[in-house]
Amino acid sequence: MAAFLLKTEPSTYSLDDLARDGRTAWDGVRNHLAKTHLQAMQVGDEAFIYHSVDEKRVVGVARCVGPARPDPTDETGKFVCVDLEFVRRLARPVTLAEFKAAGWDDFELVRMSRLSCMAMPEDVRAWVLAQEQRPGGGA
Repeated sequence: MAAFLLKTEPSTYSLDDLARDGRTAWDGVRNHLAKTHLQAMQVGDEAFIYHSVDEKRVVGVARCVGPARPDPTDETGKFVCVDLEFVRRLARPVTLAEFKAAGWDDFELVRMSRLSCMAMPEDVRAWVLAQEQRPGGGA
């Protein structure tokens, strides 16, 4: 099972929206590198949901329940979407500042701040889950 980080503006579609809906098509991605990551997602892969803009933090976990398919919102036919289902909220969100303070400078979240979908290496995934259990932070 692989893990990915998917960024969203919470005013557009938030983790609360996904929790309410239960399942959604993760569409609207218009970057070719992000598209490559979406195409790599397989059924069962984890997707850590990151609220961008004002929050800048990982807030929850979803699961890929459908392979990449043409994005119905893309009139050019070049981009893809995947189907996700809500899994859970993180007990404590993990902020971008925490990623930076921990020295994850090579992780795409830190290196490529505008990239909306990225693979999450296993060591980063494990670190996020460990941070979730620590008191404080995340706000």
